[in-house]
Amino acid sequence: MMPNASEAKIMLFVAYSRMESALKQAGFVRPGPRRIAQADWRRFAEEPCLSDVLAAAAGDPDVKAMIADPPRTQIVTGDGKSLEWRQLFPVPLASLEDLLGAVKQVRDNLFHGEKHGDDPRDESLCCAALVVIKHCLERHHEVGNLFGYRY
Repeated sequence: MMPNASEAKIMLFVAYSRMESALKQAGFVRPGPRRIAQADWRRFAEEPCLSDVLAAAAGDPDVKAMIADPPRTQIVTGDGKSLEWRQLFPVPLASLEDLLGAVKQVRDNLFHGEKHGDDPRDESLCCAALVVIKHCLERHHEVGNLFGYRY
């Protein structure tokens, strides 16, 4: 039996994958473990053309909710075997770097963190992440062109 996935969750997987590819192609890349290429979201957040993304994206109700209550991160507790969800972001999110970090956390939670139930907040967070990516692509023409999708 195949699991159900909403359109927003599927769109986020596609958009996030394409975004990371476009970032690396545009030179926003850093070496990870074993020198594996990773997208450098932190350096991307410092681009001058993105200076208004946080304010612009905050006009969307889902983004506004994500800024006020960012996604949590699944951590291993003291016994080394139990899991719990903790808030590791500053509340509220106050920088584009933190907002992009929250977008990454939404994706990571879906892909790695057992966020596959029917929690309506998950849907809202996916929609918020898509809005943030859209704002970045509209403002950063090189990454937007490499992404290959015009909104």
